[in-house]
Amino acid sequence: MAVALAGAVGVAAPRVGAEASAGGAPAGQGGTLSLSEALALAIERNPALAAFGWDVRSSEESALQGGLRPNPTLTVDVENVAGSGERESFDQSETTLAISQLVELGGKRAKRRALGDAQARISAWQYEATRLDVVAETTDAFLDALAQQRSVELEQDQIRLATGLLERMHQQVRDGEVDLADDLRAQIEVTKQEIELQLRQRALRAAYVRLATAWGDDEPAFRVVAGDLEAVDPLPSESSLVAKLKSSPRLARWQAEVTARRAAVALADARGIPDLTLGLGPRHFNDTDDWAMVVGVSLPIPLFDRNQFARRASRRTLDGARERRRNAALVQRRALARAYQRLASAADATAVLRTRAIPTAERAYAAVQNAQRSGSAGVTEMLD
Repeated sequence: MAVALAGAVGVAAPRVGAEASAGGAPAGQGGTLSLSEALALAIERNPALAAFGWDVRSSEESALQGGLRPNPTLTVDVENVAGSGERESFDQSETTLAISQLVELGGKRAKRRALGDAQARISAWQYEATRLDVVAETTDAFLDALAQQRSVELEQDQIRLATGLLERMHQQVRDGEVDLADDLRAQIEVTKQEIELQLRQRALRAAYVRLATAWGDDEPAFRVVAGDLEAVDPLPSESSLVAKLKSSPRLARWQAEVTARRAAVALADARGIPDLTLGLGPRHFNDTDDWAMVVGVSLPIPLFDRNQFARRASRRTLDGARERRRNAALVQRRALARAYQRLASAADATAVLRTRAIPTAERAYAAVQNAQRSGSAGVTEMLD
């Protein structure tokens, strides 16, 4: 149950891990796998996490691209050619070679870079949220495999016990101490236990495969998983977990989204300011072989298009991002409340099992053992 809390609490800043490694020996080759090893493999090799890692790098490159200046423009103009009379040839032509540069006003370049940086932070927080999801899923899969593994071990112990008791009952039937019907019922119980063992072994196999896929393996290369199911950490207070929600990657992602939308609003406002284009270059007069400089300045007149609707749209998008951030906080709070109640219920059940149910069951088992030795209890009672 504690795994359900992993996506809601945790980190203070986004981190980007290594991409999935190519090749190499299968994870946990032929040995025992611990939880820490499983988590390390999942973080290193999980395909979804590796894909988000590339997305983060892509958004960082896009931010850098947004901060570049516009390229200058080279133009060549030839005038007064292909006309009539003296201007039929190139003798009276004028050739102008000019370089023009767009000068962005209103801080557009800086605002583009700010928007790109904010979007890169969104990708980084999405990566971090995915990383925690991978940690939670891998931990859940590991604990499931560990529980299924222990279940198989217990079932095997029970079958060994039942088989030994059944051999003793066979002898009691031969000695006339036990009815054949009781012996047959005991054989049915043992057969049921063998069927149950097969089912649990298949469940264990499925749990191993599920765990191996956390780091991209089709088949489990490990033999067993190692861990202590009896070790239970003290239950943290709900208020302490609620306080950690503020650092949740999912909430931080929406805060980064709001920041990005603010940057988009600033950029939309800046785009309402017309840009200046400056041009400079030499002009050659072919008829006199003279040269002169040509200087040009152009500035659009914002008469119809002042980017007004794009500016309004960007503000509406900002309002939407704020509401989504608020909704994300409520969703996380509800998820935490549900997960905490399940965890608290599991902790209460564990305490009852440890202090009351298991000690009582052990005493009952000891009593049935004594009864079986005296002949007043059979294999069925022992298995129960």
